[in-house]
Amino acid sequence: LNGNAVQGAAEKVRAGLLELMGKELGCPVEELEIRGEMLLRGGQPTELVSVACDIRDETAVAAA
Repeated sequence: LNGNAVQGAAEKVRAGLLELMGKELGCPVEELEIRGEMLLRGGQPTELVSVACDIRDETAVAAA
């Protein structure tokens, strides 16, 4: 893989994550921003890890 392929894949993952977080939080993706390990909604920090854990738990339950 070259740098462009890796960057493109990372952008797709990021976009998908923002879409999932928007659904979980009930807000449009345009309100969300990832900065470091934080998910910002309307400029206000939200812990990305706690939201991601909620989605992971729901996925585990659905798969069981």
